[in-house]
Amino acid sequence: MSDETKICGNCKEFKALNRFQYRKESQNLRGTCKDCRYKRIKKYNEKNPHLVKARSDRYRSRHKERLRAQQLRIKFNITIDAYERMFRNQNGVCAICGKFNVDGRRLAVDHDHNTGRIRGLLCRMCNVFLGLIENTPGLLHKFSEYIEKFSEKQREVHGY
Repeated sequence: MSDETKICGNCKEFKALNRFQYRKESQNLRGTCKDCRYKRIKKYNEKNPHLVKARSDRYRSRHKERLRAQQLRIKFNITIDAYERMFRNQNGVCAICGKFNVDGRRLAVDHDHNTGRIRGLLCRMCNVFLGLIENTPGLLHKFSEYIEKFSEKQREVHGY
């Protein structure tokens, strides 16, 4: 019991002052220690998952653009404006297949994982496919040969 400790109003234990959060509005320490507070929050979240999801959804919808800008800056070191310019330069379609992203998602930023250099914007299907074959030289050629081989057999069997 010193000036460097405080008693938690919940667990009734003396704890170091750094185990209590400051209230921004009053600049005072909270009455409950961080451990008890986190346990209470965890219990509430487990009991009310629908309310937690609704709160999370509201936060994401309110901050959607800011979060997107942050994601682009952190992952690819580009701005929303740079993304929009690339999108307009590609006429809003995938750089590989030339189709619109029909599932309502934004086009993905494609980049070289070794250099970090951005190549273009891709639909989800092309982005996933490219990710699967990118580090396997010759795999795309094998896919092409496979499709061609069975296309020829189909023509022979069906006579077209």
